[in-house]
Amino acid sequence: MKTVIYARTKNPSSEVTLEVQVEMCRAYAKENGIDIVGTYCDTGAPSRDLKAREGMQRLLCDSAKGAFEAVIVANPDRLARNIGDYKDIWGALGKNGVRIIPVQGVAEREIDLLIDAMMAMPR
Repeated sequence: MKTVIYARTKNPSSEVTLEVQVEMCRAYAKENGIDIVGTYCDTGAPSRDLKAREGMQRLLCDSAKGAFEAVIVANPDRLARNIGDYKDIWGALGKNGVRIIPVQGVAEREIDLLIDAMMAMPR
């Protein structure tokens, strides 16, 4: 399975740096026999502004091209802090056949169930 890593930090000096996130994802991939084919990162861009996050925009564009089948993140909140943005990212990746694999936080299936429930809710 072709897999990429996504890491994000608002502040380059934050406690959980991009390097730490990427290393956590690489270790998870190694433990689970997953080959990493790329890494997408955003730093200094607020999570609430998806358009300002160049790494996320490239990730979404490349997912539409079929460049990979899964995204590993250190924690689901690295994708988005806002549930609406998370829902949009999850929807776009899902439409492109891409799974989200979190290293920490909730399990992958729990994310799917939570998003399914939110999709059923009116905006």
